[in-house]
Amino acid sequence: MKIYNKVRPSPSLFSPFSSPILWAKPNILAANMRVDNPPARRRGFSREPRGMTLSAQEKFHQTHLLSPFKICLYRRKIVSLCSNSENMKKLTMLEMDRISAQQFKEAQKMPLVIILDNIRSLNNIGSVFRTCDAFRVQCICLCGISATPPSPEIHKTALGAEDSVDWRYYADTHQAVSDLQQQGYQVLAIEQCEGSTMLNTFTPCFDSPSIRGYAVVMGNEVKGVQQSVVDSCDGCLEIPQYGTKHSLNVAVTTGLVIWEFAKVFFSQHKV
Repeated sequence: MKIYNKVRPSPSLFSPFSSPILWAKPNILAANMRVDNPPARRRGFSREPRGMTLSAQEKFHQTHLLSPFKICLYRRKIVSLCSNSENMKKLTMLEMDRISAQQFKEAQKMPLVIILDNIRSLNNIGSVFRTCDAFRVQCICLCGISATPPSPEIHKTALGAEDSVDWRYYADTHQAVSDLQQQGYQVLAIEQCEGSTMLNTFTPCFDSPSIRGYAVVMGNEVKGVQQSVVDSCDGCLEIPQYGTKHSLNVAVTTGLVIWEFAKVFFSQHKV
């Protein structure tokens, strides 16, 4: 019995970028691998080269055709992938078990304060509110030219998170940093500075008796954190970057920083 198949067996067969067979249904794959029809009767399959010596024919089968064992493995792999995808049903809004804004205010918060230093984009501010809601951030300090709720532009990206997350306004960012330091918070600027600590090597300590919590300062979209504000902070965290820009959107940066704190806090505290 000869098995004809145009697919060349290789480790890259199941790469989604190299072979469409990965996403084919098992019955379609099986139909393409049937052995009861010769190649000449199927579209897209060429007839086996004639005039070859025995060794040349054997070499052709070894390099271009699949053995029954390999076909079985490929079928099993694709069936497994298809069955797994059937279990990944998206959750509805009711199935997510979301809490209300009032329950959010009464729930335990992560002791982290976000300080926005003169953020000019209201959409960025709204995105920060939404991220802070997702990870139960304690408070947002809006400083300088940073807009405050209520605002249609903030609501456009916050989607109501401006009603659940606590916030305060400071005309001067230095005052916000000073107040939080007096309350026992360790204030860290998110900036590219000499002697900064890379975010991926930083581990927050929420159980330290000498630290009430953390506060991070996010800078202006163009100028970043003011140098005078950086000087007044207790330290500086930097996100390692490996591209050509070495610059991230402030809302994206805030999300990355919050996640580094959240994954430590929520692994140690049940909420």
